[in-house]
Amino acid sequence: MLGDVVYNPKKKEKHDWGIGSFILGLFLIPLSLVCIWKNERKIVVYHKLMDKAKANLVEMPNAEDAVDGKHEYELVHVRGITKANDELECTELDYKVQNCYRLKVVTEQYQWVETQREERVDKDHTRTVYDYSKQWRTDKVDSSHFHERQNHQNPDKAWPINVQHTASAKDVQLGTQYVLKEESHSRLGSYVSEGFQNDEQGKLQRVMYKLKPLATNNHFRDFECRQLGGEYYLFSSSDESATLGTEHIGSFRISLQYAECGEANVMGQLVADHQSKWTFRKWNPEKEKVPYGEDTSQRNEAMCACYYLCACVNYLFDVLAEEVVFEHWDGARVNIAPKEIIKGNDAAIQKLGCFLRPTCIFMCMFGFYLLFAPIIQLLAWIPLVGWLLAWIVKIAAAITAFFFGGTISCLTMAVAWVRFRPCVGITLLVLVGLGIAAIFVVPIWLEKDKEAKKSVKETDI
Repeated sequence: MLGDVVYNPKKKEKHDWGIGSFILGLFLIPLSLVCIWKNERKIVVYHKLMDKAKANLVEMPNAEDAVDGKHEYELVHVRGITKANDELECTELDYKVQNCYRLKVVTEQYQWVETQREERVDKDHTRTVYDYSKQWRTDKVDSSHFHERQNHQNPDKAWPINVQHTASAKDVQLGTQYVLKEESHSRLGSYVSEGFQNDEQGKLQRVMYKLKPLATNNHFRDFECRQLGGEYYLFSSSDESATLGTEHIGSFRISLQYAECGEANVMGQLVADHQSKWTFRKWNPEKEKVPYGEDTSQRNEAMCACYYLCACVNYLFDVLAEEVVFEHWDGARVNIAPKEIIKGNDAAIQKLGCFLRPTCIFMCMFGFYLLFAPIIQLLAWIPLVGWLLAWIVKIAAAITAFFFGGTISCLTMAVAWVRFRPCVGITLLVLVGLGIAAIFVVPIWLEKDKEAKKSVKETDI
């Protein structure tokens, strides 16, 4: 739907003469070099951590057996059956589940949604374009303010119920000997929709008893359990003639989902909590013996001149791959051996590092290229030949950025590898030395050769 054309002249862009690009280049160069250093460090340190994890891993034979206290603070792997001791409930629906990590209840209605965007007609005029789509929404959309209301009307009836509820178990056990804290069991389980099959406890009857008066009082149809897109929902509708369980304007549904306990694996540091119960936390060799309750996360401190820049890069790399071991897996992956998990994590970081390495090198080259932006912009303003001069400088800037950016990036990488991979680093330093020679020594040698040839010519004459 097109709105009215309005007068909205295009603003003239202020010419910054390439200063903004120049400043961006000054930022990108140190950022790329810091990222290169941290990337090489992460690959090596994480690989050493995984090797140490494989060497120190202790296999606990059974989650039901008594725990030997000598294994406290060690990296262990335990496999067993999890059990949640508390009941999760949604009081609005009188719905309860047992032995589950989490419960999620969501109410939605299928409605018209309006979005707006500006479209330029010419340099002096714009118009608003209104797009309409049908979506499942957890909030009620008022269509009375739509630009085109005639064919995009949402029901004005109040919802029979509006619930957005999430609950998590507080007391989860692994076997009979271990307790899983929330940071552990929140990583286990996957949501399954409640279809009320084999409903021996009469859950559906209780839920329907709760919903029937709500639907009647708000002039909605009685709820029914139907399947849509492979998931089960409790469907109702404000449209008396529509088929329940279909996507039509006014269709209303309730999603009941739970993550059920079952067989699971945990790999982490074994530690006794304040109640002397065995539990797990992140295994960090640098914080191996710290008392329970203290954070064992790995946070690398910035130790270079660009403190804030290094701190930001450190935080980013810690989020991508924290240097600890704390793994949980179940479901289709439950039979994977713990050392395969460690190996897979190491391979993933290696792949990430191989992707970041050329990306950071290109970033450095691009930063050097942006340093030429003021000169390019200045030349572009020269009448008639400005565009040609600008393109010549662009090509020269690209070549210069390639050699300078590539050489400095490789130098940074070589120094990092001398620090973390000495043999490879020394080899790379030799190659960087050849690159520096190509930049500075070869031009001087060519100039001397040219002068020598010139003096020979003069002597012959």
